[in-house]
Amino acid sequence: MPDVQVTLAQIGPTARRVAAIGHALFGGLYADVVWRESDRHSRLVPFDGDGNARLPSRRVIDTGEPIWIEDFDDNPLVREFGLIRGRPEVRCFLAVPITSGDLVLGALGAIGDAPRARDEAMLARFEDLATLIGEAFEAESTNRKLQRATAELQGALAESKRSEKRLEVATRLAGLRVWELNNDLQQAFENGSTMQLGDDYAEKIDAIWEFLHPDDRAGARAMWQAHLDHGLPFHRVHRRMGPNGFQWIEAAVEAVRDADGRVCGAVGAARDIEEEKRREAELIEARNAAEAANASKSAFLATISHEIRTPLNGILGMAQAMHRDELPDVQRERLDVIRQSGETLLAVVNDVLDLSKIGAGKLELEDVEFDLAAAITSAHATFAPVAAEKGLAFDLEVGACARGVYRGDPVRVRQILYNLISNALKFTEAGEVRVRLSRSDAVLTLEVSDTGVGIPIERQKALFQPFVQADASTTRRYGGSGLGLSICRELAMLMDGIITVTSAPGMGSTFTVRLPLPFVRQEAGGVEAAQPEHSAEDGLGALRVLAAEDNPVNQMVLRTLLEQVGVKLKIVENGREAVDAWAGGEWDLILMDAQMPEMDGVEAASAIRAAEAAQGRQRTPIIALTANAMAHQVDAYRDCGMDATVPKPVEVARLFAAMRDVLDTDAA
Repeated sequence: MPDVQVTLAQIGPTARRVAAIGHALFGGLYADVVWRESDRHSRLVPFDGDGNARLPSRRVIDTGEPIWIEDFDDNPLVREFGLIRGRPEVRCFLAVPITSGDLVLGALGAIGDAPRARDEAMLARFEDLATLIGEAFEAESTNRKLQRATAELQGALAESKRSEKRLEVATRLAGLRVWELNNDLQQAFENGSTMQLGDDYAEKIDAIWEFLHPDDRAGARAMWQAHLDHGLPFHRVHRRMGPNGFQWIEAAVEAVRDADGRVCGAVGAARDIEEEKRREAELIEARNAAEAANASKSAFLATISHEIRTPLNGILGMAQAMHRDELPDVQRERLDVIRQSGETLLAVVNDVLDLSKIGAGKLELEDVEFDLAAAITSAHATFAPVAAEKGLAFDLEVGACARGVYRGDPVRVRQILYNLISNALKFTEAGEVRVRLSRSDAVLTLEVSDTGVGIPIERQKALFQPFVQADASTTRRYGGSGLGLSICRELAMLMDGIITVTSAPGMGSTFTVRLPLPFVRQEAGGVEAAQPEHSAEDGLGALRVLAAEDNPVNQMVLRTLLEQVGVKLKIVENGREAVDAWAGGEWDLILMDAQMPEMDGVEAASAIRAAEAAQGRQRTPIIALTANAMAHQVDAYRDCGMDATVPKPVEVARLFAAMRDVLDTDAA
């Protein structure tokens, strides 16, 4: 390459201004100019190792091509050419060549401490800025050559003026206020204008800090001192007094030093960001409003859940009680319709609540050890009768490697499995439903196949959207809310898994779920062994149970279900009466509603636990029996001393199982 006769020091003012503009445009750590001189490369921002040929700026100078490294930790150019970052804090880098005709003079670059995607508009601006330095080089070269001729010198001066004008235009278009201080000349330069500050120069410069907002001055002074002492970048956002009061600006400043390292001035740029701050405040206000709306929605859903679950408790509770009676077949068939309809409505309510919690980011997964065999056994017991009633073959196949103990949320894994099996049985009129579970490469795979109606490929993507089914006739013929698959997908994603479908009309469907659940061990050792089969009511006869329930229908349901199995039951109507009844009697167990007049269930349970501690009285197990069964509410019941929660509508087997569990735990 031909030698470059103009040094960086000779075009220093223009280079520093351009670098300041580049820094203001790009942000990051700093902007720099690398200049090719006779036997070395000079920089505005020197550092050890500056001569290394593998620096990106050297590649730009050698090739004459711009470069943008989005992330030094992961970039093809870095790997291919062995480029180095120079400083450990550097993460991203852009540089464009500074040219004069075919001659590459150096490079203009900007350095960031965080990854940043390539921005063609930003590259174009830097190329424009590089042109200004190239023009400054040309002006200086011309000036040196034309010193021997007055006419030529006039031309060089004119070119320099044009270059300054272009710089002025560039700063105006960028919305920047560019300035420079020259301590030796006691001058200030701002956007093309020069001001002579006079003998009180130092006092006027120090007074600049007074234009900053009082809350911002200390931080700005500290950052400037760190810049002077340690070379740390001065780049901050603060408020500065303007024509209409304090306004937000983004400012970048660099000290100018002479050959001896003495600070002889400063160069900087600032831009008005008042509008950006206003938009930011609007976004914060909108976010707060959205959070408030979300809180209102959660409260509304909790209320609706309670109001729907309460009458459903009467419907399903009495249906379960009547199911235990001797009934003619026609009446039992009608009773099954009532029960199934209530359970369908309950499933829709649960789906809506789950979807709402997922959308609000409030659905939390358990992280416990569980035996997959329990979910398999439960699924077979639940769905085999349904398949048999429809005349379908129901095959559940579990690979040997899939059996064992996993860590995760067993309730949500079972929910996904149940939903897919339920859908397969619903949409299959003849043939079979097949369930396969396998494990490979630390991934548990659940696969549910059917010989049902199948799904057109154009409808498959929409399947996992809320309230969507394959077509409108599906809802009319088979029912359902269209929420199940959407919830399955969201649950799988929360577990870092995926769900996919393969289907065609008339060819059936296969839904596959892959969940990366940690596998703990092959056998279920350490997990509580399966209990021997027994009737739901075993061991509950002759129990003395106190129940606090204010709703007459729920009182009737409780009385019917419990007295059928021999429980001695006393019902009170609020928490205060429950505390009084507990104090005056001997009870094996307390069933406590949460939402009651005078004193709610949480207050009553807290009062009982406090009295037990004060009196040294034996602890009485308490079960929350409530329609308020959202996660945060269940936490509140546990925190006040209740032992378990059974949600309404009451499932009699679940209630009896909870009663046995808390009694066994208390006895232990």
